Amino acid sequence: MLCECCNREEAITHITGHGYVCLKCNNKLMLKMHGRKDDFQHPDTIFVYEPDGTVRQFALSHRVMEDGVFWTASEINGGYIFEFMSDIDDNTSDVIKKFQYKIISGISFKTIERSDSMGLYDDVLSKKGTDYSLNNRGNVDIRLNEKEQVKLSIDGEEFSLKEFGAMLKRYAGASMCFQIQDRIEPLLKKDDFLVAIKVTAGELLYEFEEAMEIFEAEYVGPERITAFEKTMLDIANKLDILYHSEKMSEARFAGQKMIDMLQELRCEDEDFPKFDIQLINNIINKP
Repeated sequence: MLCECCNREEAITHITGHGYVCLKCNNKLMLKMHGRKDDFQHPDTIFVYEPDGTVRQFALSHRVMEDGVFWTASEINGGYIFEFMSDIDDNTSDVIKKFQYKIISGISFKTIERSDSMGLYDDVLSKKGTDYSLNNRGNVDIRLNEKEQVKLSIDGEEFSLKEFGAMLKRYAGASMCFQIQDRIEPLLKKDDFLVAIKVTAGELLYEFEEAMEIFEAEYVGPERITAFEKTMLDIANKLDILYHSEKMSEARFAGQKMIDMLQELRCEDEDFPKFDIQLINNIINKP
């Protein structure tokens, strides 16, 4: 479908009152809504080096949205795709540096081990002269092909569910813990491990109320606010986990209670607690 604004480019999204629009028209309309000019200047492509010297080239694009800027890096002649979300007021140079670090981390940590095929093992996937075996932890992108069939992209290479199953044979008899998350979230890195964590709305509210006790003092200085906001980031991360579980309604309830309590605060710092309220809103109001 062509963009209903310019009638030239392919439409990628829908904006109320404007119809289906392309990336360029979307950014133009969103920037007008934010009342700012297009100062998100960046190169169209970036190059990233793997530890072994392999060079990967990525096409870089950004989409201005109501609540921030959505960045995408798609590998040219490869299968890697990375996504990142920044605030509308963030410095573009800083954003690109952070995004580039995420890309480097993503391509440096390998989920698959590859070796020359010897035909000696039946618990690996062998194709085109190479044996593929899974490490015991890693990152997998879940995608759909043109026939709406599930395909998996691992280390920038596409695999079918059958091929993924063949690589899992080496772990027969073990159990597998997995976690589904948005692509904009941090990737599992070399020294990271998935850890079982229990999050409930009641526990989150109790932790939040304990943190709020610092505001019972007659004077709350900047250092206390800074300490509170560090705690708030940890609470927000747990709230996000709860929201992405099967308890979305509980997360929204807990988040709204936190917002209500924050709105009752009176503080000499005019910017507080605007950031914390926005942080919670961004979590509990995700589509």
